[in-house]
Amino acid sequence: MNIWDRQRDSKTGILEPNLWFDRFTNFRLMGPTRSLLEICNRTREQKGTKRNNAVPQSWWETAKQWHWRERAEAWDAENRRQRIAAEEQARAEMIERHLKLGRGLQQVGAMRLQQLGKTPKDLTGGEARQFIKIGVAIERQARGLPEYLLAVAAMTDTELRERYAALVGTIAQTGSDGSGDGVPGNKAVSETETETDATV
Repeated sequence: MNIWDRQRDSKTGILEPNLWFDRFTNFRLMGPTRSLLEICNRTREQKGTKRNNAVPQSWWETAKQWHWRERAEAWDAENRRQRIAAEEQARAEMIERHLKLGRGLQQVGAMRLQQLGKTPKDLTGGEARQFIKIGVAIERQARGLPEYLLAVAAMTDTELRERYAALVGTIAQTGSDGSGDGVPGNKAVSETETETDATV
């Protein structure tokens, strides 16, 4: 049982009165800016009576007896914990999606580069360069690494084929020997990034 659930007095064994527990629940749901006077006045308004300028004695005593403030703040803390956990999970899932997108773009670009000089496909050499450059940038950002752009924009197709010959070969090996993390081209990109960084 949570501390913000209906309680039983440890000394008398008396269960928290249902009416007051309902009022406590409304007090708890007001959030961190909650006010005993405000929840008292909201209750009065629901009954059609005028607002008070002070908290009635019965409210003070009941809130103190059943530890309203402590229980409500424990509920706040649990809400924060759950919200932070949800945000961290969402962030982890976003990073994973970005990593897959980046690797996928790199793979598409590398596959097209392997086809250059053979039967032309949909992507041009310049488009293939963009796929690789953007894919690497996305993967680096998702990993929290500095955003270095590969120096391939000014390269000719011949230079590009030579630079990425090793990358294309390693992609094919990764798919056949089961190495890497299950995403074709990941190991090859890592090796090529190191080579390219030296030229940036």
